[in-house]
Amino acid sequence: ADFEAVEVIIDSGNGNKEIAIKRTKLAKNLQHIDKLNSLEIAQKAKVKWAIE
Repeated sequence: ADFEAVEVIIDSGNGNKEIAIKRTKLAKNLQHIDKLNSLEIAQKAKVKWAIE
């Protein structure tokens, strides 16, 4: 299940402990991906600045 599907389940009031745990894990994964993307963008900016 993806994050959006889990959100729909929770929003509809049909969530349980397993769904809550799944949502937490998915949210942590998304935060990790966002962090990696930010680091990658920062690194590219440093390389671009160093080249110029």
